[in-house]
Amino acid sequence: MTLLAALLTLQQGAFQFSETVLPDAAGKPSNLFINQMNGKRVGGPKFSPRSFGTPPRKLEFEWLTAGFVEGIEGPEQRDLRFRVYSQTRKETGDPSFNVMRMLLRLWSTTRYEYGLEHNPTYNGGLVDVYLCDEGKPGGEQRFDVDDQQRPPAKVNTIYIYDIPSFTDPIEMAREVAHEYGHAVLPPVGGFKQPEDWANGYLGEKIYLRRYSREIAAGRLWSPDVMGADPGKLAAWVAKNVDPVTDAVALRGPRMDLLKTSGKASMDAYLGVALWMEEAYGARLFARSAKLNGMADVTGYMESVQLAVSEPDRIEVTIPARYSGKAIYLPVGKAKVEGAEVLLRKDSWVKIQPKGGSVVIVNR
Repeated sequence: MTLLAALLTLQQGAFQFSETVLPDAAGKPSNLFINQMNGKRVGGPKFSPRSFGTPPRKLEFEWLTAGFVEGIEGPEQRDLRFRVYSQTRKETGDPSFNVMRMLLRLWSTTRYEYGLEHNPTYNGGLVDVYLCDEGKPGGEQRFDVDDQQRPPAKVNTIYIYDIPSFTDPIEMAREVAHEYGHAVLPPVGGFKQPEDWANGYLGEKIYLRRYSREIAAGRLWSPDVMGADPGKLAAWVAKNVDPVTDAVALRGPRMDLLKTSGKASMDAYLGVALWMEEAYGARLFARSAKLNGMADVTGYMESVQLAVSEPDRIEVTIPARYSGKAIYLPVGKAKVEGAEVLLRKDSWVKIQPKGGSVVIVNR
C-alpha cells in the first residue's frame, strides 16, 4: 500500500504526524518509518473488529501509530505495514511507539532474512495491533473482518490486553514476537497444549534468539526489543530457547513425541525448527516452513528433508557450544563431508564433526 493510499486508509481528514526514522545497523537512517499522530483520530475513534463481553461491545481506540517500510516499487515510495491503535497515549515511554519499533524490526527480519511477507489477502498485507487498557494480561492474534472500513475488509489483527500492566521489557518483547509469529509465520497445528498452533511460540523463540545475538553484535539496540536489557534477554534465550534446540541437535528428533499433541510434542517440533534455522540458516529454514502444505508436524518433517535436498551443497557451521560433540542433522540422502557419520536414521544423521564446519553434498 503506497503512502497516499495508506493515508486514505488511516483516516480521511487533516493529519499532524511526528515521524521517526529507525537507524540501520550502521546507525544511519533505514527504510523503516514510524508516524505517530499528535492528536486523537479525526472523525472519531477506531472500533475493534472483535466484540467483547455480554452484551457484545467493540472497544474504542482514539490514538494511532503507523509503521511504513520502503515501497516495493522503489525507495521514493512507502508501504504501510502496521497500524497500532491505543486507547491512551503517554507523553513519554508510550507503549504504542515501542511496540511499533519492534514490529518494524520483526517485519524487516521476516522480509529480508526469511524472504516471507505479510499475507496480502488481509487488507493488502496490513497487520493491525490493538493495545487494550482492559482485559486479562496477555495477547491474541485473530483473522477477522473490519466492518468499519469501507468496504469491509478481511484483517490480520493482534490484541494486547491490560496495557497498564504491560511493563516488563522481556515479557513485552516475548508477547509481541509471539503474536507476530501467529500473524506471519507459516502455521503448524494439531496440538492441544499449550496452544493449537505452534507459530506463536516459534516466533518468540526464533526472533528473540536472533535479536539477542544482533544486539550483542552491535547491529540492533535494546529499544528495538521493547527496551529489554541485553543480559536479561540473553538469559531468557539460554533458559527458553537453547535447551529446546540442544535436545534435537545433540540427541536427535523425538519421532515418538512428534506423533502426540501435548506440550512435549510442541517442544519437539520447535526444537527441529529452531535447529533447522541455526544449522542451515534463515532462508532454508523459511523454505522448510513454506513447503509444509499440510500445516502439521508430519508435513513439516517432510518439508525439512525437501528443503535441505534442494541446494547442491550446504556448508553448516557448527555452533561453538557444540564443539567436540556429536550432533544430529537432517540430510535426507546427502553425503556429509568433514565429519564421521555415526548413524543414519529417518533421513537424519548423527555425525562427529572433524572441524568447525561440515558440508552437505546433494549432487
